Amino acid sequence: DSIKCSAEASCARRDSTSRFLYGAGAYGGAFNQGVVFKLDTSGNNYQKIHDFDGPNGSEPISGLRLSQGMLYGTAVSGGTYGYGVIFKMDPSGSGFQVLRHFDGTTGAVPYSTDYSLLFGQDGIYGTTNQGGAYGMGVVYKLAPSAISYSICPLYDQTKPVKSGSTVPIKIQLCDGSGANLSAPSIVVHGVSVALTSNNISETLQDSGSANPDNDFRYDSTLGGTGGYIFNLSTKGLGTGTYSVSFSATGDSATHHVQFQVK
Repeated sequence: DSIKCSAEASCARRDSTSRFLYGAGAYGGAFNQGVVFKLDTSGNNYQKIHDFDGPNGSEPISGLRLSQGMLYGTAVSGGTYGYGVIFKMDPSGSGFQVLRHFDGTTGAVPYSTDYSLLFGQDGIYGTTNQGGAYGMGVVYKLAPSAISYSICPLYDQTKPVKSGSTVPIKIQLCDGSGANLSAPSIVVHGVSVALTSNNISETLQDSGSANPDNDFRYDSTLGGTGGYIFNLSTKGLGTGTYSVSFSATGDSATHHVQFQVK
């Protein structure tokens, strides 16, 4: 049910329901930060299902895990602090979510030659190679309550806009199957914008009264069942692909979506 891989390509257990193998490449992809891929058990039908961009992680060296229909893994660098992340995503490639950004004090470089994560009844366990009180690594647990929403974008993240214009960032908060969980009582708060080519973080710009305090505005008509919108000004932003980071009430993870400026 599993295969071993080199440091340049990590692999996951076979999904017996869909007969696919899932794995990750530490380098390459749209941003040369690594990818998640899948292929069938005969070695055919290869598909790249996620590109790491730096802010959402880089170098996913350790093996992936399949649990309750979702893929989980770690990237040994990148993230908000550059020390790696824990992530999850749907096997289709949708709903990518960073569950934890390591900051050095909480650990750094979550790497293992086999699987970097273990699943217990009370949470997800793992280790890091560096960081912690003495810089020699840590053992950590991520509580199940820390895992909450997946993100369903309601706009084309690959369609560029002209610099200086406003980008309507439209999203829904979803569960692992893609069902909409968005509600007026859940606050989605914008945190930052990062140019993914060099990871320079900028403060999220408030585009006006539609987004007071950098909060996304809930709209019951978005996507037919309700969602959130942030009218993001691109004034002063140069050509490139950008990552928008945001949080949601009750969810300890930092989420990301992208937009492009030309």
